[in-house]
Amino acid sequence: MSGERLIVYPKEPRPSYADQVLSLLHDHDVRPREVLEMREIQSALGLVAADSGICIVPASARQMRSDVRYRLIADAKATSPVIMYHRAGDRSRYLDLSKQLIRDMYAENPVWFTDNNLPVPPDGRQVPEPS
Repeated sequence: MSGERLIVYPKEPRPSYADQVLSLLHDHDVRPREVLEMREIQSALGLVAADSGICIVPASARQMRSDVRYRLIADAKATSPVIMYHRAGDRSRYLDLSKQLIRDMYAENPVWFTDNNLPVPPDGRQVPEPS
């Protein structure tokens, strides 16, 4: 990845997911040739599809586009927190339902939450997803 153009998002506000990605790369002494900041993931992936660079996305976003290749980063530090914001004092039943849905999803230990969510053999070649 050193010497490549890196596409990061979001451009703002900062600090953001982009800063987390840049920090992870810096910790591994990876120096992109250029860093291009985009406002949103869709634009970043569009540039990847146009062969304008590479982008690090969460595993949950790997199905956003079928015209790009996704590779798993096998590093314990390559995780991102998910944060839910809501108005203080909000008593909406939808907020309670959303919180319960999140608890239920993580209690089931879904496949997208495991380290094996994207098959990539040790030699780095892409393996097709099972149908």
